Amino acid sequence: MIQRSFTRSLRLALVSAVLVGSLVFAASAFAASGDSEADATDLAPYLGSSFTATLFGPAMAPTGYYYLKVLIPAGSTFNADFEALGDTVNLKAIVFSGDYPDSDPVTDKIAHLSFTAPVTNMYTVYVATSSPGQFTVRPAKITQLTGSAGTKVTGYAAATTLYADLKAGAQALPNKPVSLYYSTNGKTGWTKSPSSVAGAASGRFSASVKRASTMYYRFGYAGDSAHGSSWGPVVKVYPKVRLTRTTSWSRLRAKSAYYAKGYIQPYHTTSNSNKVQILAYQRRSNGSYRYVRSFAASYVRYSSTSTAYKARVVLSSRGTWKLVARHYQDASNYTTYGSADYVTVK
Repeated sequence: MIQRSFTRSLRLALVSAVLVGSLVFAASAFAASGDSEADATDLAPYLGSSFTATLFGPAMAPTGYYYLKVLIPAGSTFNADFEALGDTVNLKAIVFSGDYPDSDPVTDKIAHLSFTAPVTNMYTVYVATSSPGQFTVRPAKITQLTGSAGTKVTGYAAATTLYADLKAGAQALPNKPVSLYYSTNGKTGWTKSPSSVAGAASGRFSASVKRASTMYYRFGYAGDSAHGSSWGPVVKVYPKVRLTRTTSWSRLRAKSAYYAKGYIQPYHTTSNSNKVQILAYQRRSNGSYRYVRSFAASYVRYSSTSTAYKARVVLSSRGTWKLVARHYQDASNYTTYGSADYVTVK
């Protein structure tokens, strides 16, 4: 193995305090000199498998940090799980030196790290443990899921396609067990969706969903022996309601009361404050329409899936009017406009 010594000190800072039990590791610096690759473990041969490592140490202050030197191919990105062997060894914190370190939260027995070697391919991993002990190290390539994100507005219960691309660096990963997950708030409670996920040779995965109310989705990949797990971005599927009208007029009398009726889906309780409104526009002399006012509807239960609405409409003057039903957006559904009714008022 090529010998290389660092002439500069390797410095490592814990950016934020790590709290494990009653032990707090505040922002600290580590320094080492004279490190070489002679006693480093090359991770490349263990990709997709694992090896047992004994930590060296103790390392620099704070007391209790032991270390392991590892090699990865320059320019590559790896995941690695460090799992303590034996009941007497507990992880307290795990960090490492290098160009772009990134450490995930530590549990009692296992820590997951992600790291890249764009320039230097030797890293010193520092581990705070109850004793030096032995560790199983499992390297795996980091994967990324990119694709549908943000908000997708759809029709009521209309099919929409979500997609994600799975890669390890620039390499597409087709035919992997990617699944679709859903959550009611987009943050917690992620549950595997029954929607089937189709894969393509390009590494793109897609699934079709239909929603009557808001739901959040993301794709997930559990990983395998050679590739780490990853989550795709969160996408909010935000459907409109369905508005139907059962009254239609062609001629009305000014200042007389009429009732616009119809149905809204999904079901709305009669006490729901977000009522359907009938928007009234009057035609100008140039042919355009100006908004005049709205008429709020009341709700009446119709079925388990839809609610009847009724709005009292009084148009104040003669002319041509346009009437449009609207349901304003809420947590469940996006703003929806019904089709327009054009009437002549005498």
